[in-house]
Amino acid sequence: MPEVRLCSAVSGTAGFLVIAWLRTTEDVTGFEAHLCEQLPDLRVLDRTVTLITAKRMGRLLDPHGRAVGHVLWDDLSTTL
Repeated sequence: MPEVRLCSAVSGTAGFLVIAWLRTTEDVTGFEAHLCEQLPDLRVLDRTVTLITAKRMGRLLDPHGRAVGHVLWDDLSTTL
């Protein structure tokens, strides 16, 4: 699934963690339904929606996707 950014086994009750990037909050329900169709034994125990992801470190891109600079946490924390 192209939306999935992280899929990992974890300790605890759930045992499994999926992080996905979706376009809208309404897409969460469809994403979960699709996961449950593909994995019939899957149970969604909890979910968290994050509307803005702060970039801790990384590249600033121009409209063409080319790197034109970088972001550090100190730079970003002053703008949030």
